[in-house]
Amino acid sequence: MRRWRLRAVEVLGCLLVLGVVGAAIASQTAAHWLAWNFTASEPRGLYFLETNPPEVRRGDLVVFCPSAAVIAEAPAGALRPGACPQGMAPHLKRLVAIAGDAVVVDGDGVRVNGRQIEGSRPLLRPGLRGPKGKFRGWRRVLKPGEILCLGEHPRSYDGRYYGPIRGPLLGKAKGLWTWTSTSSPGR
Repeated sequence: MRRWRLRAVEVLGCLLVLGVVGAAIASQTAAHWLAWNFTASEPRGLYFLETNPPEVRRGDLVVFCPSAAVIAEAPAGALRPGACPQGMAPHLKRLVAIAGDAVVVDGDGVRVNGRQIEGSRPLLRPGLRGPKGKFRGWRRVLKPGEILCLGEHPRSYDGRYYGPIRGPLLGKAKGLWTWTSTSSPGR
């Protein structure tokens, strides 16, 4: 009985998302969207997405398309197909550092302005060692236009491995109906 209820919730959620996406596509002028997160990088579920937010701050959930360099260096299975220009799904990650922040990424994790980010220790194992299979730590002060984003899940493919991102954000996200699953691998 429990499986049936879970399946019904999944079907209803998908129908809701399809309806909302269809309406948003029809309008083409929406400044706000609803988006479904299928991965464990952040809690799964339905998110409200504000496109072109006036500002983003440390701690915000942001949505962006992975760059060609991020895609080229990604370990197998780390990315999903989707609607971004490179053919991949957008990333939903927590913004942890902005321009002017001093960032250190090493085997112990990520430090921003000297403060350790909890749960940020990189996984030093095949498949998630970063670019070309080797983990390379780095340190730098982020330049104007750069941000560093991390996923909540310890196996998330995120800025620990590919560094800061540049370029436009698709938006800022807030969870509407979300849940976590610790047994599921992150992406």
